Amino acid sequence: MKHGRRLLCGLILGLVLPMPGARGGELAEPAWREARKEAKSLMKTPGYRFRKEEYVAQVSRDNSRRAAELLVQWYVRSGKYQSGKLQKELDKAQKAYDKAYERRERDKDKFKKCREALEKAIKHREAETFTQFHIGQGLAAISNIEAIRYLIDAGLPALQKQKGTDALQVIVARSVLRQSKDLVKDTALALAKDGTRPKLQILGVNWIGMNQYREGWDALLTALAKPPVAVQRAAVFALKTLDDRKAVKPLIDAMQGASGLLNDEIDHLLHHFTGKSFEGSASVWKRWWGQEGEAWLAKPPPPRKPKTKLKKEQKKGATMVRFYGIPTPSHHVVFVVDRSHSMSEPASAKSKAKKAEQPKGPVTGGEKGKTQGGEVIAGDTKMEVAKNQLAKSIDELDSDVRFAVLFYSNDVKVWQEPPELMPSSPQNKQKAKEWVKTIQPVGPTLTFGALMKALEYADTIGERKKKGPLATGADTIFLLSDGSPTTADARVLEGEELEHAFQAFMQENELYHCVVHTIGIGPGHNSRVLKRIARETGGTYKAVGKE
Repeated sequence: MKHGRRLLCGLILGLVLPMPGARGGELAEPAWREARKEAKSLMKTPGYRFRKEEYVAQVSRDNSRRAAELLVQWYVRSGKYQSGKLQKELDKAQKAYDKAYERRERDKDKFKKCREALEKAIKHREAETFTQFHIGQGLAAISNIEAIRYLIDAGLPALQKQKGTDALQVIVARSVLRQSKDLVKDTALALAKDGTRPKLQILGVNWIGMNQYREGWDALLTALAKPPVAVQRAAVFALKTLDDRKAVKPLIDAMQGASGLLNDEIDHLLHHFTGKSFEGSASVWKRWWGQEGEAWLAKPPPPRKPKTKLKKEQKKGATMVRFYGIPTPSHHVVFVVDRSHSMSEPASAKSKAKKAEQPKGPVTGGEKGKTQGGEVIAGDTKMEVAKNQLAKSIDELDSDVRFAVLFYSNDVKVWQEPPELMPSSPQNKQKAKEWVKTIQPVGPTLTFGALMKALEYADTIGERKKKGPLATGADTIFLLSDGSPTTADARVLEGEELEHAFQAFMQENELYHCVVHTIGIGPGHNSRVLKRIARETGGTYKAVGKE
């Protein structure tokens, strides 16, 4: 990495605070004119991050159509400015800095000037990044009906024509889809049918499911028919909500090209509709439909059997990813492991006995000789056992699995930066395990920060590498914790603050439908939070060593 890139990373902040100010009515005309004039001037001006934040907040407080129009215009101008003039300035400053760095001892003055120029260029780019963030917050809070109509009719279409506005498109679409059903149904249908913008398509598909909007049936079948996989999975969830047996044939068709978690979810939904279980075999489902499907559909529906959980992990030839004994058919997983200071504590109550009586290599939460997932996993501390469990899981990954690993305390440490999941080659497995060995327990428990980071590995919806297939991001997360969620400064999240963090994660996960399996370690873990995360994402919760 170039030294200038290190400088850039060091200067860009990692924490953004919410924009202050409550929503209100329109500003008085003099205040609006001043805010608009200043905003238009700042659009063309590099830097001035905090002044831009101030006037974005003023414009946003107007909560009107004119405010929405100005914010959209500002965002587009900012993006063009950032990717054009400011990018050229940054590239030029970076090149000069790298050259001067090599000769810094011979020409200290020139090196200093180049460093200052690079810092200035970074701050200018940084100002635009934060400005776009706050514009997004402002538009997300828009509630004025005329502003919403503008976003439907002109704002969202205008953004879709501009490169680099994907994040704001999602924000605007969410703002629109929160409005009344009659107002936004046409927009939701249009989004659900548009296969060129997968994230917006997922939001439209989700809306059809949540509102049980049967006029969206054809849009759901279109979304189900072909990748990206994340769009297909969203369609499966929506079809389950509509609960119509006519979905069986399209589901069987979609299953023919499905694998991993998508195959599993389609199989479960087919079982829900038909009461039959063919252990995820697309060919058997296809054969059944050819022999009996039309006749079955023509008959009145029989009483539905209680839903059972299929144990496909036991079928012959099945390959499952497992962590702490929890199986998943997913081929795209993220391991999220607590490395807070409490993970350095003994692995079980037995470990607290006198030294002469301490068992060597106790299982987390159990005693020597007990098993986790069928075999003894050794370790004297909770962290040692977690690392060994993780190493075992990594060793057992099949070659078609892609994975990521991260540890969290007051920050989040990743093995490989998102959004790329790594192939589970022998070399990558070894590298991952070697990296895991370097992790030490320290600090608090930034659970929701880690979950949000994990979702970045899901953020490859619809991306295509050169001429290869569409990328598939993470769809399954294993979350291990031995405590309660905290902030980065070790304050335990409670009440409204905890609920806000949970809902922020769930809203972001609307785009990915990631299943989160949770493992609670020891008597101090927050079982209520871990159970809720697992329950509301379709995952499994497991308590280990809650003595």
